[in-house]
Amino acid sequence: EDQIWFGGGNGTFNNPYIIENITIDALSSGTCFEIVDSNKPFILRSCIFVASGSNPSLDAGFKMVNVNNSKITHNQFFNNRGNGFLLISSSNNYIINNVMKDNDYKGLYAQYSESNNFSNNVFQNNIDYGAYMIYCHNSIFVNNTVDLNKEYGLWTIYCEYSLFSINSFSKNGYFGLG
Repeated sequence: EDQIWFGGGNGTFNNPYIIENITIDALSSGTCFEIVDSNKPFILRSCIFVASGSNPSLDAGFKMVNVNNSKITHNQFFNNRGNGFLLISSSNNYIINNVMKDNDYKGLYAQYSESNNFSNNVFQNNIDYGAYMIYCHNSIFVNNTVDLNKEYGLWTIYCEYSLFSINSFSKNGYFGLG
């Protein structure tokens, strides 16, 4: 609570923790910011995460593992040597109004993460995929802009009962949606 980036809250649904207005440059080593094993509601907003390390399965601008009940909004994840945003085994999260661009791997890499809402995001100019989702059942991917990614715009594998609607795909390397 004494940190300059702590914006208040007590970790309840009516008053979630708030993390805001931070910029983290990992200097090409490891993950910029990581949250693990949390069910406490929180909001991450208006932050910048840049220059993570280059291990695509481990490093990201922002990483959540086994995290539920968050709102990730109005953040920028760019120029990371790994992924922009890595989401693993996490549910009931809202990832809205973010920009994930110019990352060396994927803008968004989500796996084994159910019932998440990805809306109004920009996935742009990532070297691998704009967004890659595997085993992300019951999720929503709506009103996102997915363009200029070198390989694929959005790639989904086993995302049963998920809604993909009103997204814009343009000028992706192989396909917009795969």
